[in-house]
Amino acid sequence: MTVYLPSKKATLVLIMNTDVLHEGQEPSSLVARAITEIVTPKNIYDRPAPLN
Repeated sequence: MTVYLPSKKATLVLIMNTDVLHEGQEPSSLVARAITEIVTPKNIYDRPAPLN
Protein backbone atom coordinates (compact mmCIF):
# COMPACT_ATOMS: atom_id res chain seq x y z
CA MET A 1 0.00 0.00 0.00
CA THR A 2 1.25 3.46 -0.85
CA VAL A 3 -0.18 6.61 0.68
CA TYR A 4 1.01 9.96 -0.71
CA LEU A 5 0.21 13.31 0.87
CA PRO A 6 1.81 16.00 -1.31
CA SER A 7 0.69 18.90 0.86
CA LYS A 8 2.79 17.51 3.72
CA LYS A 9 5.54 16.09 1.51
CA ALA A 10 4.83 12.70 3.07
CA THR A 11 4.83 9.22 1.55
CA LEU A 12 4.02 5.99 3.36
CA VAL A 13 4.85 2.64 1.77
CA LEU A 14 3.52 -0.36 3.63
CA ILE A 15 4.38 -3.94 2.76
CA MET A 16 2.73 -6.76 4.68
CA ASN A 17 3.05 -10.47 4.14
CA THR A 18 -0.42 -11.66 5.08
CA ASP A 19 -3.81 -12.17 3.53
CA VAL A 20 -5.62 -12.93 6.78
CA LEU A 21 -8.49 -10.54 7.44
CA HIS A 22 -8.90 -8.92 10.84
CA GLU A 23 -12.55 -8.59 11.79
CA GLY A 24 -13.45 -8.60 8.09
CA GLN A 25 -10.98 -5.86 7.19
CA GLU A 26 -7.84 -5.96 5.09
CA PRO A 27 -4.86 -5.64 7.47
CA SER A 28 -2.72 -3.17 5.51
CA SER A 29 -5.59 -0.65 5.59
CA LEU A 30 -5.80 -0.98 9.36
CA VAL A 31 -2.05 -0.50 9.80
CA ALA A 32 -2.00 2.46 7.39
CA ARG A 33 -4.78 4.09 9.39
CA ALA A 34 -2.97 3.48 12.69
CA ILE A 35 0.30 4.92 11.37
CA THR A 36 -1.31 8.00 9.81
CA GLU A 37 -3.23 8.68 13.04
CA ILE A 38 0.19 9.22 14.65
CA VAL A 39 2.29 10.70 11.82
CA THR A 40 -0.30 12.89 10.06
CA PRO A 41 -3.27 13.14 12.46
CA LYS A 42 -5.05 15.74 10.33
CA ASN A 43 -4.84 13.43 7.31
CA ILE A 44 -5.80 9.92 8.40
CA TYR A 45 -5.98 7.10 5.85
CA ASP A 46 -9.64 6.14 5.67
CA ARG A 47 -10.04 3.98 2.57
CA PRO A 48 -9.98 0.24 2.88
CA ALA A 49 -8.05 -1.66 0.24
CA PRO A 50 -10.33 -3.54 -2.15
CA LEU A 51 -10.89 -7.16 -1.22
CA ASN A 52 -10.69 -9.70 -4.04
